[in-house]
Amino acid sequence: MRLRFVLSETAKGMYRNLAMTVSVILVAFVSLLFVGASSLLQSQISTMKGDWYDKVEVSVYMCPKSSASSNCANGEATAAQISEVENLITSGAPSGYVKSYQMETKAQAYQNFMKAYAKSAVGRNATEDMMPVSFRIKLKDAENYKLVAEQFEGHSGVERVVDQRSTLEPLFLVMNRASWITGGLATIMAVAAVLLISTTIRLSAMSRSRQTGIMRLVGASNLFIQLPFILEGVIAALTGAVLAVATLWVGVRYVVEGWLASSISFTSAFISTRDVLLLSPWLILAAIALAAGVIAARHGRDAVVGSFAADHTVADETAFIDAVRQAAALAREGWVVTIGIEATGPSTAFGYIHAGDPTDVPGAPDGRRVLGFTEKPDADTAAAYLATGDYRWNAGMFVVRAGVLLDHLAELRPQLAQGIEAIAAVWDAPEREEVLAERWPALEKIAIDHAIAEPVAAAGGVATVPVSMGWNDVGGFDALTDLVPPRTQGPATGAGVLDDSDDTDGSTDAAPRAEIRALDSDGALIASTSGRTVVLLGVPGTVVVDTPDALLVTTPEHAQDVKGVVDALKESGREDLL
Repeated sequence: MRLRFVLSETAKGMYRNLAMTVSVILVAFVSLLFVGASSLLQSQISTMKGDWYDKVEVSVYMCPKSSASSNCANGEATAAQISEVENLITSGAPSGYVKSYQMETKAQAYQNFMKAYAKSAVGRNATEDMMPVSFRIKLKDAENYKLVAEQFEGHSGVERVVDQRSTLEPLFLVMNRASWITGGLATIMAVAAVLLISTTIRLSAMSRSRQTGIMRLVGASNLFIQLPFILEGVIAALTGAVLAVATLWVGVRYVVEGWLASSISFTSAFISTRDVLLLSPWLILAAIALAAGVIAARHGRDAVVGSFAADHTVADETAFIDAVRQAAALAREGWVVTIGIEATGPSTAFGYIHAGDPTDVPGAPDGRRVLGFTEKPDADTAAAYLATGDYRWNAGMFVVRAGVLLDHLAELRPQLAQGIEAIAAVWDAPEREEVLAERWPALEKIAIDHAIAEPVAAAGGVATVPVSMGWNDVGGFDALTDLVPPRTQGPATGAGVLDDSDDTDGSTDAAPRAEIRALDSDGALIASTSGRTVVLLGVPGTVVVDTPDALLVTTPEHAQDVKGVVDALKESGREDLL
């Protein structure tokens, strides 16, 4: 009842202050977008450096007929001088640093030159005899350039030695400065988001001053009174965070992996949507830890905090509320608590929680000790887990006392804990902005599962509340199969159709309308954006995804294996499909 009241008051407050709530969402969205963009840009720089530095070459240019270089005073390099340089590459002092080399003759140099400048005045006046003989040397380690260059510079017949890295360094300098600017803007926007969230909480509290006064008179605690206002700011901020992550994913997917990768042919070193997903847990953990620190500073270390996933559906709200109540009871006894979802099948899409003996904590009759966590297993292992009756799906929901979380953090991740404690200590002080700008960007990037849950479970400090509540992660086509209802009429009767131009609700879209027919294919899921006619005959329970560039046919049981296919296509060079 108390939880229902808090959630109800939170919803009412967000509706009353809708404009301010939207402002918080937008500011949090922009600030976290800058934070994520800055991190991804820095990652892109590091990735491209590794790729490009591995491809760069050291070029040794021999003296051409007409050269102003003092090293070429005796005229064009002779055949003997060219042979001496080649012997130096293959068996001389630099040979230990050389991975491979290629000699470019005057004829080859002229041919390459004309490809680039044939239509220009320079190209029309150029002759083959003007071109120099050169050597293209790929090093085992590009950092050894100076050691290699010293062996050729000043050598008889050598005009100059060029390292291609010198061309790339200015580009990376510009990209680094862009990353620093983005990081600075991210810090400013983060401060603005914090101030706006605090203002929203205060305004919401002021608008309900009479109500809160009555609650104080009847004996309500400060935490119970303040919790709805805090949740309003937290929910708005988390909504902005989800939007920021989604925007980053879309940007990387369609701009970097799509347009940029196809437009720039001289490198394959680009960040991917996987980098966005790897960035998200860090932002979430830092936000959770910071929230815990702030709550502990304001309401004491015994305050219970919770973290719940945003991309799932819950059919049985009552069961969910009961599970949270039990988790809170366990948390008050010092446990780190996770909600264990009853597994409806041997899914390979989720991690698993190994539940042990009951905790015997009053108020938590279903509580059980956690013996360990397992990442997504294979199908056989998952089936073996379910056969024991002791495993539950891990939905990433955690409930814990603020002080307990901070203590575990201090023991397991002391530097992260110090940063969080420093920010939380001045959260309501004038120096908050300065400390936040200094400490937040340097916090460690790690998910709460790996940082806290797994090591604490190994030490016997994690409990779970098993629950059956009609939970769905909506993480793949197998989940959509359960969520998209089959059509009850028309040519696709019996099949679920995921289509923007679905004629069941009269909506339309700019995408080509697909004609979908299904016969004896009950339980199938069809998603089409190609505009082609899709026909299913006698293939119940299949998943068909038809796009302009590719066709996927699978089953719900194998839907999670799509990632492996994508990785294989990427390794084979089919970037046009990714």
